[in-house]
Amino acid sequence: MFKNEKIMTLRVLAVLIAISAIIASITGIVFPDIYKPIVSETELPFNFAQDFLSLITALLLLVLTLFVKNKVMKLDILRTGLAGYLLYVYGQYVMGTVYNYSYYLYLSIFGLSIFYLINAFSAIEYEKLEFAIPKSLRIITAVYCAAITIYFAPQWIMEIFHNIQTNSRTGADGVTFNHYVYILDLCFILPVCVVSSVLLLRKKNSGILLGGILSIFGFILMLWVALGVFCHPLFHKRIDVGGGVLFSIISFVFLILSVSYFVFMKVRKTEMISNAR
Repeated sequence: MFKNEKIMTLRVLAVLIAISAIIASITGIVFPDIYKPIVSETELPFNFAQDFLSLITALLLLVLTLFVKNKVMKLDILRTGLAGYLLYVYGQYVMGTVYNYSYYLYLSIFGLSIFYLINAFSAIEYEKLEFAIPKSLRIITAVYCAAITIYFAPQWIMEIFHNIQTNSRTGADGVTFNHYVYILDLCFILPVCVVSSVLLLRKKNSGILLGGILSIFGFILMLWVALGVFCHPLFHKRIDVGGGVLFSIISFVFLILSVSYFVFMKVRKTEMISNAR
């Protein structure tokens, strides 16, 4: 899937991202008090859940990079989805100014992940490959990506509007204004979901690729939020059962889409198609 001249660059970036995330997540698990002076008590369960899932994600990325052969398109999609998740969650730490001795690692993960994604998308051999998935999977993924945008975008926009009206950084529910979530979602993730939805409906190769990457990214991200909700009792907080169930369902749907992509997606070289004709 990736051009030969880009593979080594992507491998180096992936290894650096993975090692940085492993060190950062283990530090957070072993020394959870590093978050207490910086984040609110309501965020601590999510910090714990993030460290746990980030450690698993980083280890998987490292193994796939070092011990699994390149030029396997489905694994390239998986690696890109894992890097996308690490970019998002550590981007929140960077923008949310979670200042502690691991902040340098957060900056490293965020910056390297950006360069990884830029290199990954520029290295795809679009002209040599043709991707295909069943029509039902294509439409379901497109609709789901659009639904995610329709569900979250109005909420974030209204919360921002509430803060503009009240001239405060506290949301309508009393929770501190999480500006970094709105930046990442409204400027990057949700627009990509819309673009992916349109491209999928138009049967474009790039839409199929984005749909697969977003499915992996969405599964881990929503699992993180659900796990964070269910970790509340560990920090003597009440569980928002409805929220936990909702994000668990969203995560599960993304998991089904991810598995379906790996099972049903087909890749053909355009050169082979031309010769066959």
